[in-house]
Amino acid sequence: MPKTDYPVVFVRTTLPGASAEEIETQLSKPIEEAVNSISGIDELRSMSDQGSSRVIISFVLEKDIDVAVQEVRDKVAGIVSRFRGTPFLR
Repeated sequence: MPKTDYPVVFVRTTLPGASAEEIETQLSKPIEEAVNSISGIDELRSMSDQGSSRVIISFVLEKDIDVAVQEVRDKVAGIVSRFRGTPFLR
């Protein structure tokens, strides 16, 4: 079997003290919605726990990981302004 590196990007956010429900609605879902339009996504999932969120974006094998990372960064940067002035971003 040839060595295969799977193109996967993780986005982790934290908000100490927030409930899992708050994390899901205020952080995980907006991030999922923002990155969902990136081409080449194979699987998109998230885990929301008390105080933290993890969004996992798996891409098709043909996707260049450097391009994938930059596209995710760009999409997440586009929604950061939503969190300004809230407890999510100071």
